[in-house]
Amino acid sequence: MSAVTEVSAEAAKETDKPEAAQVAEEVHEEVAEKVVAQVLETVQQQVTEAVQEQRAEAEKLQEKVAEAIQKKAEEVQNCLQSIYLPISKSTREYSFASV
Repeated sequence: MSAVTEVSAEAAKETDKPEAAQVAEEVHEEVAEKVVAQVLETVQQQVTEAVQEQRAEAEKLQEKVAEAIQKKAEEVQNCLQSIYLPISKSTREYSFASV
């Protein structure tokens, strides 16, 4: 009887092999899908953080450029005023002298 049980168990193992293989394949696919989803989520999060950091750095740089432009504009304006005022005064003096 134990021989029959052994043969039955062996036959059951052999018939379960394709089913076990199918179950194993399904589990493998499910795990792979979950791993891929987790990796994609992690990568997306890292990319989002990197983009936000780059945006913040770009905004800081833009502010520095705007400040530098403002400073140069003020310097140019001061320079032009220092040139224009003496010319303006001498022109007024000339026009008054000719009257």
